Formats: sequence, C-alpha cells, structure tokens
Amino acid sequence: MNIVIIILVIAVLCWNAIYTASYGIWTFKEKNIKGGIALLLLALASMSIPLYLLWKRM
Repeated sequence: MNIVIIILVIAVLCWNAIYTASYGIWTFKEKNIKGGIALLLLALASMSIPLYLLWKRM
C-alpha cells in the first residue's frame, strides 16, 4: 500500500476516535454513565479494529 494512503487512513481513524471519545466524555459528565462508557468503548473499537486489519494486511 502507498504510504500516503496509510497516513490518510490513520488520520481519519484518529479524528473519528477523538470525536467519539469527546462525545463519550461529555455524555459521561451529563450523568449518563452507561452511555458514556458505551461511547468510549465504541471509540476504542473504531480505532483498534481497522488498525488491526491494516496491520494484518501489511
């Protein structure tokens, strides 16, 4: 794979994880504990699964 494509994929994944995690933290502060934890787990999964698949492909 081209290094530029890999960098763009990682940048998009980081942006997605940061956006989701910040919403999860806001939700957690608004007294929605279960929703905040679920969103933080979603941010973790949305970052780790594609990176794992990218790593396995290389």
